[in-house]
Amino acid sequence: MRHMCKALTKTNRHIVEGYYIRQEEVSYCFKDDADEHPDNIKHFIVFDRSIDWGLPNEHIKAEVDADTVCEAVSGLLTTGGRLLYEHDIVNIKTTSYSFEKYEIIWNEKECCFCGRKQISSETEKLCNGFDLIRLSADWKYEYKGNTKTDVRTV
Repeated sequence: MRHMCKALTKTNRHIVEGYYIRQEEVSYCFKDDADEHPDNIKHFIVFDRSIDWGLPNEHIKAEVDADTVCEAVSGLLTTGGRLLYEHDIVNIKTTSYSFEKYEIIWNEKECCFCGRKQISSETEKLCNGFDLIRLSADWKYEYKGNTKTDVRTV
């Protein structure tokens, strides 16, 4: 499932999962021409949908809001079996610790996905020395929401 993504559609704000495409509709020779057409770049999630047994699948290209695109975290699932995505908020249980309200982010320095503590108060920050942790396939993840695609996220 490499490069699997999810995002909100532009039309009805539904979440779609599939493969992300950034598409320029017209190639401009000069930068000034490109600057005059900022809406030239479109963002899509492509996915397929089964119509009925024995019939070819329907391939759909949904235009999405680029600010809501989240990449799947390869190999990590929640306790309920769903894929984990960038910007998901999760509670994490290891063999020794429990961490609450961590946002999954891409860490450029470490070149991996990490959990970043969602600080709700300065006191909580002082009590918890783990503000950024590397994720492990051995841990349990409980999904709580997503900061980009879920308005219910705390």
